[in-house]
Amino acid sequence: MRGFTVIEVLLALTLVIIAVLTLLGLTTVSLRAHDESDDLVTASALCDRLMEESIGSANRNQPPGKRADFWDKEWTVTPFETGQVKLGTLEYNYEIYAQTLTDLTTGTALGTQTGVTDNRVKKVDIHVWWMVSDRTEQRQGYGALRTHQSCLVNEPSNP
Repeated sequence: MRGFTVIEVLLALTLVIIAVLTLLGLTTVSLRAHDESDDLVTASALCDRLMEESIGSANRNQPPGKRADFWDKEWTVTPFETGQVKLGTLEYNYEIYAQTLTDLTTGTALGTQTGVTDNRVKKVDIHVWWMVSDRTEQRQGYGALRTHQSCLVNEPSNP
C-alpha cells in the first residue's frame, strides 16, 4: 500500500488554502457591497424626504419669504438649500437646486403661457453625498458615495 508523498500533501494543502482565501475575499466584497447598497437606499429615502420638506416649506412660505425666494429666483449656481443630516453613524450632506423651466419657442416660463401668473414649473434637483471611512464607521470603509434625484413641481395657487 502506497501513501502520499510530502509534495502531494503540500500541493493539496496549498489548493485548500487558496480556496479558503478566495471564499473569504468574496465574502468581504459581498458584505461591503451589501453595506453600500443599504447606504444608497437610505440616501434615496433621505432625498425624497428632504425634497418634500423643502418644497413644502417653500409653498407654505415657512419661514416668511421662502416662497418668493424659491419661485422668483433661479437656483442653478448656488443651492436653494444646503445642510447635513446625521442618520446612525453617517452624516449625509445635501444641496437642493431649482430652475424655472421655459418654453423654448417663446422663452416664457412654462405654465404662464395661458395668462395664469402663478402656475410656473420648476425642476428641482437634490444632491446627497456622504463618506464612509474607518474613522467614522465600525465597518470597513468604501469611500465617498453620492446620489441625485430630480422632480418637477408646479407652483401652487397663492394661499
